[in-house]
Amino acid sequence: MGRKKYIRILVATLVGSITIFLLGYLIFGILLAPYTKIGEIHYQGLRKDPPDFLLLMLKNIVQAFLLVYLFEYVARIRTFLSAMKVGAIVMFLTTLSLNLSLLSIMNLNNGYITNILDIVGETVRMALGGGVMGTVLALMDKGE
Repeated sequence: MGRKKYIRILVATLVGSITIFLLGYLIFGILLAPYTKIGEIHYQGLRKDPPDFLLLMLKNIVQAFLLVYLFEYVARIRTFLSAMKVGAIVMFLTTLSLNLSLLSIMNLNNGYITNILDIVGETVRMALGGGVMGTVLALMDKGE
């Protein structure tokens, strides 16, 4: 049983990280990009073009593993809707905390629109991604 659990965690993390990477591209790279750039204060060299995709993928793996760990060990979540709710709550609080920290120490934006869009985008991204991860865990449970 122990080995199957680790495989389930690995597969859910892998599927989740790919899902949230693609959702991130859709949400931030296409849908919100024109709006978030409006509020940015531009500094020479601030934005990487193109972004470092290896680091973005590593970020997504860490985020996916966080949710999968919570789903598997803390809450035993196995439905799309429950995983979606927990993914949204965890990412909303995490992103809110990060944005408040950045607002308090850095001068990156004119106003708050960029921060609000970041919080909303991350919450939606991880809600949907969390739902996928919870579903993967549930499907792999049925195989045992």
